[in-house]
Amino acid sequence: MDRRRFLQGFGITAGLIAGCSSDERTRTDTSGPNRTDADPQTQTNTDAQVRTTRSGSTPEALPPTAKPTEKPSPTATKSPTHSPTPTTTPGITFPLELSGEDAYETKELVLTDTALLFEFDFAGGKLQLSYTTTQGAARTVTFANIDGVSTGTCSVVVPDRPHRYQIRTGGDWSVTIRPPERNPETATSLPFSESGSSYDVLGPIEVSGRTTVSVDTDSDRRGYIRDWNWNDFDLLYRGDQIIDYDGYVFLEPRFDREWSVSLRETPE
Repeated sequence: MDRRRFLQGFGITAGLIAGCSSDERTRTDTSGPNRTDADPQTQTNTDAQVRTTRSGSTPEALPPTAKPTEKPSPTATKSPTHSPTPTTTPGITFPLELSGEDAYETKELVLTDTALLFEFDFAGGKLQLSYTTTQGAARTVTFANIDGVSTGTCSVVVPDRPHRYQIRTGGDWSVTIRPPERNPETATSLPFSESGSSYDVLGPIEVSGRTTVSVDTDSDRRGYIRDWNWNDFDLLYRGDQIIDYDGYVFLEPRFDREWSVSLRETPE
């Protein structure tokens, strides 16, 4: 598969405290400003995925089997002309290439970017990716529980507090962490199509108004449709759906079987 990935490295700085923990207990901070980005199959540490209506009404949980034919999306503005640059205290430079066996925890990071990509390759079984905030009440969020595939790419919405990332699996693994490429000059126009057989991150893709998103797969899993700032304003799932959006979007299929996805303009 010729997978489209728009990735680039950014120089950053990092690291205050290093550690390794595979048994850390989770304490949830329900009062903090952070939002979470949990794996569609792992909702134990995160809130339910929600859909925002065009009128700005209170978000509602998307039923597991709901497949509406049209979903108004939040009004978007045109994207900036450059990608945000992640920064930390001195010590680490992205892309951050890691490898090991079993459990691992990164040094403490303080980032200004809104998202990171995790390219993973592991021996099989299951791979769990999470982060723990280290300022104020500790909060651990699992953003990917991966099984059924052994290589791919997923993303996480970066918390706005100092935090560490945890990698847990039962064997050898390698992970490359980097910010997504957000450059309008490299954006793809409609119509757009791509295929694959694992987790992936696609984009940026420029859309204008009503757009049909079509997914063909035998997988029952879901992924995300994200905006420029990595807000997941809709879910990506098998079948057709309509988004109403002006700007640049990213698609994150999290399917464990072969899939194809396409976007096309859909006039009123």
